[in-house]
Amino acid sequence: MTAFRTKSRAAILAVALVGVFLLGIPVAEAHTFTASSTISIHYVDGKFQGRVRSSRPRCEKRLVKVFKARPDRPDIFIGQDRTNDNGRYRIPKPPRIKGKFYARATRRSGGHYPHKHRCRPALSRIIEAP
Repeated sequence: MTAFRTKSRAAILAVALVGVFLLGIPVAEAHTFTASSTISIHYVDGKFQGRVRSSRPRCEKRLVKVFKARPDRPDIFIGQDRTNDNGRYRIPKPPRIKGKFYARATRRSGGHYPHKHRCRPALSRIIEAP
């Protein structure tokens, strides 16, 4: 019986020492970053194209939506695309739709707990397309 108590106390002491030792080892700390974004839009050869830029590199593969701007009425959704690794997108313009258009990059949130990565949404300038 005495040998059992001694072994169990030794095991508890060993676990406690390992815990104290692990507290001294530096580990990767949790972080959350929020990156701002900008988006450009151009009309070239029947397509809207542009680029989403961000202050942080983990904001690639963003969803971009193009809308037709209409004053005093809801805007019309034209199309969407996901950016490539360089942040570029390309969306064809439907025929017979003229007017003013803009692009919107959606917000992106990712990463694994406890590392959070947030990319803010972006809104382009309004352009005229024939």
